[in-house]
Order: sequence, then C-alpha cells, then structure tokens
Amino acid sequence: MAITLDINLISENLIDLKDLIEYGFCKKFDIKLEDMIYMDNWNWENIRFIYDIANYGKVLEKGKIVVVNLKSNKLKDLGIYIVKTEKEYVYNLWINTEGYPELDADVISFDNERFYKKTYYTLGEIIKKLKIKLKTVSIGMEAELEYDENIYKIIERSDNMVVWIVEDGVNLDHMLHNYIKSKAEEMDAVIYERRIN
Repeated sequence: MAITLDINLISENLIDLKDLIEYGFCKKFDIKLEDMIYMDNWNWENIRFIYDIANYGKVLEKGKIVVVNLKSNKLKDLGIYIVKTEKEYVYNLWINTEGYPELDADVISFDNERFYKKTYYTLGEIIKKLKIKLKTVSIGMEAELEYDENIYKIIERSDNMVVWIVEDGVNLDHMLHNYIKSKAEEMDAVIYERRIN
C-alpha cells in the first residue's frame, strides 16, 4: 500500500505557482500541471475549475480551497492543496510514494537521507528564487498539519512529522526532544530532523 509524503509550507506571501511548477524539482520529476480546481470546504462541495493559473490567488482571497492536480511520468500521483488563513498561505504538496519504498519511513535513515538533503537544497533555491517569506516547512508521512498563527501550537498539534524547518532564531529545542537540530544554510533556517541514531 502506498503512503503519501507531505511537504507543508507556510508562507506570508502568495507563491507564483507557474514559476514553482516550472522550477527545479518539478523539472527533474517531469511534473506538469494537469488542472486546478477550487472548492468551498474539505467536503469537496461546490467544485469549480480554475482556467488561468494566475487567478488562484483571487480564489484564495474568497476563502476557497485550491487543489492543484499534477502529473508526472516518474511519480504515481501528486498534487498541492492551498489555503489562505487570515495572514498566511498554507501549501501542502503531497506525493504518492509508490515506487520509492525508502520514503515510507517515519525517520531519516541512510536509505532516504539523500532525498531529504536534495529536498532541503531545492527548497532553499525555490525560497530564494520566488522570494518566499517562510514561516515553516514540515515534511512527514501521512502527516497532519494543524495550522495556527503560533508556530509552537502548530508543532504541538501536528502529527507524523519527520522534519520541521523554521526561521533562524526560532528555538524548538524544548518541544522537539527526539529531533536532531542543524543549520540550513541554503535557506537561512534551522532544521529539526527525526533520525535513526
């Protein structure tokens, strides 16, 4: 059974999706936009198509949830869910890990460490290129991100995260006891990883 890998990003600014899809990671995995829809709620009510990728920000401003369906020859299934809160944007990139068994793990190990390092590097490039005002990134398997304006409450309420990346200066040592802390030079941030000892 395949599991989804979730990469969640909370940003103060709207990300240019066209640039994001045409950049690095997406090129490597031959990821293309299939379609975009929006809906009223997580019950998938009142689904409508978005025909111009540049208009997705206007839809978010109306309190809708945006679903970006992507396709790839190298990944079985993937997409992005986007929600706007009062002050921030929450992006959830989910990837079906079928064909990549090393990613079906709730810790970083020798087998999947290379993937995580490449992900950090790519995120750093994307954050700089697209001028993303990052609050946090989390990565996990079948992860549940519970949004709050307070980063500490997000971490406390969220489940199944293997990685937390936060702005440099935010200290989570007291909350993430089972994680190893390191500096992410590529994004001017701090990384907390759950690793095999």
